[in-house]
Amino acid sequence: MKKWIPKQGGIFYCFDEYLEVCADPWNGHFSSHIRLLNIGNCFRTKKQCCEAIRKIKKILKEEG
Repeated sequence: MKKWIPKQGGIFYCFDEYLEVCADPWNGHFSSHIRLLNIGNCFRTKKQCCEAIRKIKKILKEEG
């Protein structure tokens, strides 16, 4: 599956260290944005981001 890359200035969604949804304009030069993209923490929609958070919480609960 091809990785989605936001357009310059376009809004993308990610989650922070508290597993809260964040929305931010994409700036391909900003190093933290590139890191988010590389680990898969870069979503087109808030709904997609929330689904990823749900999956992560489930995994953490199972491992705990």
